[in-house]
Amino acid sequence: MKSNYPRSWASKAFDKKCGHPFGETVHIPGLILDQVDHLLDELSLAVARVVENSTGNFRIRGFRDFSLDYRLTNTLGSSPIKESSVVEWLSYHGGQDASLAVNEISQWSLPISDWTIDFIRQIHHSTDWDITNGFDTYTFVTSGGGWTPFGIHRDYEPSLIFHLGPGIKDLWVWPDGQPDNIVFASSPALNGVSFELDRTLGSAEHFTLRPGDYICIPSNLYHVFKNSEPSAFIGIAAFVVPQNPVAHQAIDLTCAELGRDAIDILSSEEGKRRIETAARNLKSRDQSCLYTLPPHQSALSCIPSPRIPSIFARRFPGVVQTRTDGGMYAFGQELQSRLPRDTIESLCEYVNHSESIDENTIGRLIGRGCSDSRKLLKTLHRNGAIVVA
Repeated sequence: MKSNYPRSWASKAFDKKCGHPFGETVHIPGLILDQVDHLLDELSLAVARVVENSTGNFRIRGFRDFSLDYRLTNTLGSSPIKESSVVEWLSYHGGQDASLAVNEISQWSLPISDWTIDFIRQIHHSTDWDITNGFDTYTFVTSGGGWTPFGIHRDYEPSLIFHLGPGIKDLWVWPDGQPDNIVFASSPALNGVSFELDRTLGSAEHFTLRPGDYICIPSNLYHVFKNSEPSAFIGIAAFVVPQNPVAHQAIDLTCAELGRDAIDILSSEEGKRRIETAARNLKSRDQSCLYTLPPHQSALSCIPSPRIPSIFARRFPGVVQTRTDGGMYAFGQELQSRLPRDTIESLCEYVNHSESIDENTIGRLIGRGCSDSRKLLKTLHRNGAIVVA
């Protein structure tokens, strides 16, 4: 447990002491009340970018009643969000009984990504949770009435819910396991699900979520939401085990690069070294964006060009060296240079641990003139690894 990390809004989520950081249902009214308007605006921009970049591969799932609605999904995936909020946009295109879900939403908004990373840093510094298993920041939006489309269900990982409103949402959680005398359909995706709602709610603990509320639902606890009014929330799923282990990714990447199968590659020492290098590089990538996913290019393209010269500030975790000569990851984006390994190591140390970053110091570190140091600063800024102070 680390206690020297500065307290922030996120630290209040862990003020309730328990043996497991997400082992109890914890409801904190108004935890992010002062951030709700900003997060709703950023969420609307993020979903707008998802729609703009769908290109036939829909990342949005539209639901009606208790099922995936393919027509609604198609409509939402091809209907740009212009001036309205994502809640108003869903109500307009889906009517009063529609809902939508988008996974990996932090990829589409740097402010939401920063906000997520702030919370993950607090998890790391306030608990013993293994953050290297990764996280998914997702959103669920509803246009009004109806139950969650997933019915009574449980998740394999803890669900950390931040309710943005504007309407309220009701939640029932069964702290003592599966509700009695109801039928649960087998579902590998949802770990069991039931739609026998009304006669089971009396045995559950009830919560009313208002804008700004936070609630932690531990893994494997049955729960169900009821959407009383139009609203949205941002959720963070804290994975218990890696969803796509680095070793598997490294083998797949190496097979694709060499055009050979895994058994063939693993039969040689050179092949094993290639896989090890790929795995270490992937770990560097994950570390550089704190085990979230790297931002989508459409989010990075919104970064305004900085005035040069400028003083910059780090965006944790920033820049991480790779095992490949001249390589580094800047907020999940791979960059290549002709700099020696020891120079890149010094550069990463400076960028990640300095409160102010300037071109003169960068120039001295890399042994280059102003033109090269400015170019490097612009590249790091364009890829989201540093921000203008």
